[in-house]
Amino acid sequence: MRIKFLLIFISHIFAIKGITQTMSQGVVEIHSNLSSSRIAKDKIWFKDSCVVYEILNSVNTDNGSGVEKHSYEILKYVFLDLKTMRCQDYLSFSDTAIALNNYILRSGETVAWGFFSDAKPRYQDLLSFISDSTMNGIVYKRARAVERNSDWELIYVYYLRSLKSNIFSMNKHLEIDQPGYKTTRLDIIDPRSNKVTTIEIEIIKEQLDSKEERILDRWNDNAMHTKLPLLSLKEAESAFLEKMN
Repeated sequence: MRIKFLLIFISHIFAIKGITQTMSQGVVEIHSNLSSSRIAKDKIWFKDSCVVYEILNSVNTDNGSGVEKHSYEILKYVFLDLKTMRCQDYLSFSDTAIALNNYILRSGETVAWGFFSDAKPRYQDLLSFISDSTMNGIVYKRARAVERNSDWELIYVYYLRSLKSNIFSMNKHLEIDQPGYKTTRLDIIDPRSNKVTTIEIEIIKEQLDSKEERILDRWNDNAMHTKLPLLSLKEAESAFLEKMN
């Protein structure tokens, strides 16, 4: 089974400069063409330090005529408490769902997009700000870096927009000297093949509905009172795959 942990994220629509309010809950959707020309989407729900990842599985099927169909299906949901870095997996997004396991993320580990990491991209020191860009009426600041050797070349372009403060960022180090701005998009350009890989964060909602809030509150309570043994990420992943096969 080929599991695609999709790493992506963007924003909604604000073109006001210097926004300083904080968004403490909501839903973001990740858009990416990381693995192919097809756009993958998955969701992350969050409330304070509680995060729920929707983990997708990439599926290829043949209808018998030799035409392959590509789609994504929900593999599981992962609850993460950012205060303790402990996780539990669930098979359905429900306040009555039962946690399958209990595990902890060590330094450098993540179940999907590690937005909470302080690690810098290897090309961080090569990034410099270039001219602004306007898309759909929104003005973005941009930072660019180029990596190359004799065999390949990649261009990285980050987009920052004026947005409410929230826990997500594609490059928090770029935001240090840009108060009121969040990094919401990354283009990775291969000039030799003209391929552009885009990773973007879209804020779907700035408030959870009553059902979503009830689920996150229940799963947070489950995490605090679980009697399940504490596993490592590797142990939890192995046990989950064994259970699914």
